[in-house]
Amino acid sequence: MLPLWLGIFFKKDTVNIIKRNDIIPGRLLLVDCCYYGQKLRIINVYNAPDRRFGFNIILCGDFNIVTEATDRISNVEFRELRESKMLVQICKEAALSDLYRVLHPHTIHLH
Repeated sequence: MLPLWLGIFFKKDTVNIIKRNDIIPGRLLLVDCCYYGQKLRIINVYNAPDRRFGFNIILCGDFNIVTEATDRISNVEFRELRESKMLVQICKEAALSDLYRVLHPHTIHLH
């Protein structure tokens, strides 16, 4: 079997790679870098389209971003941050949904 390669392309003079970790070689790659002066952690996931698991794939994470006023309880007025707008746009373009909100559209947890 041929080795699998997974990579991330950058313009050479715009990035400084701090750390690279092939978590699952050819399938899951983590790169910490400084890109145009911004520290980024990029996680690249690859699954061949012809690979059949019999299950849908769910990619999970905690972005620590509030995207809707209804998801936040505070005395301070909700402001949609640049990161929130970006996450909403990415989810829209990729047809992704907040599963918790789909299953519990009106639930509010007080902590």
